[in-house]
Amino acid sequence: MQINSKALPLAHAKEVEDFIKQFRSIQKSYSDFTIISEPEKFIFEVKDRDETSGYYFRISMPVKDPSKSGNYIYTITLYPSNTNSLKESQITPDRMGAIEYFHKWINIIEEHNKISFTEENQFEKQYEKEFFDDFQIIDEDADSMAFDLPRQLAIDNFLNSVQVILESNREKYDTSALIEETKEIRSEITSSTKKGTIKRISKLFSKIRIKKFGLELLKDIFKDGAKEVLKIAFEAAIRYVSNPS
Repeated sequence: MQINSKALPLAHAKEVEDFIKQFRSIQKSYSDFTIISEPEKFIFEVKDRDETSGYYFRISMPVKDPSKSGNYIYTITLYPSNTNSLKESQITPDRMGAIEYFHKWINIIEEHNKISFTEENQFEKQYEKEFFDDFQIIDEDADSMAFDLPRQLAIDNFLNSVQVILESNREKYDTSALIEETKEIRSEITSSTKKGTIKRISKLFSKIRIKKFGLELLKDIFKDGAKEVLKIAFEAAIRYVSNPS
């Protein structure tokens, strides 16, 4: 939704601006499994990265609450509505209430992502945690800031080498989905937090590793200059690549 600030009273425009900034800041901490979309009818929309769920959190243009001077009311459409329902709900809280609902909605996705119905799911989550722990980030601003330019370039170079390996094995193995995920991570390096980027790379590696051909591909990935590239971006990677036990 394109918002023309001059079509709104100044106080209203500032409220919307501050609100969007606040919600974007919250979403950044969960960018590994949520994504901001560009809706036509809403001022803000976040979706589950897992497109099969169809989960969304949509916020319409706020209006002033006639009963409370200076307060704004937001119309929120969310799916699912809560932990006990898979129905869509529409609510009209103030800003603090909207933030509370947003955190609850995010928590639903977060908890779903922890559930495993098969051994393969369990192993994939185990591998994801292993990779993330190996690529641990010590930066205090990892939850809120993106990597600096040198590290973004280093990560992109690394992911490009991963993409090349996956593409070269497309005919031998079914790597199409992995290629698309790699491309997506590369396209969002500049708009994701440090932690979000590393989480998504960890998830990608876990998806590769769980495949029958996974170890063969990972050997190629770590052999193709991973140590030299990743050491610029996250220090713990040197330990992993040097000693992949």
